[in-house]
Amino acid sequence: MIFKKLKINNIHLKNRIVVSPMCQYSAKKGCPTIWHYNHLSKLANSGAGMIMIESTSVNNNGKITHQDLCLNNNFQERKFKKLKKYINSFSNTPIGIQISHAGRKGSSWTPWIKSNTPLNKNNNSWKTYSASSIKRDKHWPKPKELNKKNLKNLLNDFKNTTKRAKRIGFECLELHMAHGYLLHQFLSP
Repeated sequence: MIFKKLKINNIHLKNRIVVSPMCQYSAKKGCPTIWHYNHLSKLANSGAGMIMIESTSVNNNGKITHQDLCLNNNFQERKFKKLKKYINSFSNTPIGIQISHAGRKGSSWTPWIKSNTPLNKNNNSWKTYSASSIKRDKHWPKPKELNKKNLKNLLNDFKNTTKRAKRIGFECLELHMAHGYLLHQFLSP
């Protein structure tokens, strides 16, 4: 059954194996780097039915770390389009993208430098937002509780990133709503 072809709308998967989105923390200014080209090229040649690009923030405030992917401006859109075009030049494997917002889990060090540790002002930390002002953990800063205006802006950021993903030509869009990130933060105190 796992090797059986699958059709979802107009997208054909050669099998039911989908490479999960894995945070690489290797972006620059929110854009894919040579790391992404090498990593995703190998996956595109792996025989999987689909590849999902890692958690990509809908705005700069929604990034987990400074090295996260982000898709909220024309420059980033062009860089993603170039990556997608490159992979499509040698592989017909459908490529999806996962979009997200870190909420109170943002403004963090990359895991291999300081795992589960917030940035400080000397490391260009930023104010995080959440469904409530409850801290992520006792050593984390208090996030700002989202108000109606913030929520409206955030909804627009998700919409705009979705439109950008469609223009790029991604065959799938996944909305990250787990693991304590922003949308999940609305489901639990």
